Amino acid sequence: MPVSYDILLVGSDPLTVVAVEQKQKVDHRFLLETVRKAKSFVWSAYTNNKLALLNLVLLLPEQLTSEQLNDLEKELSGTARIFIVTEGMPIDEVEARLSLLATPRLPPIDSATAVGGNIATLLKEIDAQFYEELTKRSASADELTKRIAERFHSLISEVDCATENA
Repeated sequence: MPVSYDILLVGSDPLTVVAVEQKQKVDHRFLLETVRKAKSFVWSAYTNNKLALLNLVLLLPEQLTSEQLNDLEKELSGTARIFIVTEGMPIDEVEARLSLLATPRLPPIDSATAVGGNIATLLKEIDAQFYEELTKRSASADELTKRIAERFHSLISEVDCATENA
């Protein structure tokens, strides 16, 4: 594909693709780039009989204005469903927005972070160094996908063993 996203998730149905993109700056260029990437991605995938509609999750530092949101939705109509999540958004609102995509399963938040829990708090808990190293050691996207899947299977096994022993 000529276009890349921060995260691409493919469901059991090959027509279901979720792209996640994090942006630090929300301006006119952001809107044009988002529309161009989504249309290019969907068109490229469609010509290869791989995709009909893109589910696009945008992680933004701030909420879009109603004009920006209307422009984005109008430009991507028939191309992508848009889910906007802001960094300061409360977790329950994030879950409500993403519930239209799938039932979200976010990690539990301890009582200390539950009071001010938001998406930025959850992102701080991610061990990015592990994934950066994994990416550097992978020669291709397929190899990276395989290594991440192996890591998740390993974690699932650890949780299953801990649950059985508890």
